[in-house]
Amino acid sequence: MKFRTILAAGLMALGLAGAAHADDGLDNPSRNPFYDGLKGKRVVFIPLAMGFDLTEGWAAIMRKQAADLGYTLEIRDPNWSTAARGR
Repeated sequence: MKFRTILAAGLMALGLAGAAHADDGLDNPSRNPFYDGLKGKRVVFIPLAMGFDLTEGWAAIMRKQAADLGYTLEIRDPNWSTAARGR
C-alpha cells in the first residue's frame, strides 16, 4: 500500500511538471502569421463596465498577451452607458 502511494505521488509530480512546461517553446505554424500581424497594432477593449471579476480577468490576460505579442491595448470603460462611444 505504501509503495502504491509513493508511486502515485511520483507520477502525479511528473504530470504536473510536464504540464507546467507544456507551453514552453510551442510553435504552431497555423497561428504564428496571425500573431505576427498583431505587432505594432492597437487593440481596444470596450466592456459593458470594468470593476467586475470577469472583465478585470479578461483585461489582465489581454494586458499580458499585448506585452508578449507586441501590440498596445486600450481599455475604454463606458460604465453601462450606451451613449458612450469609443474614439
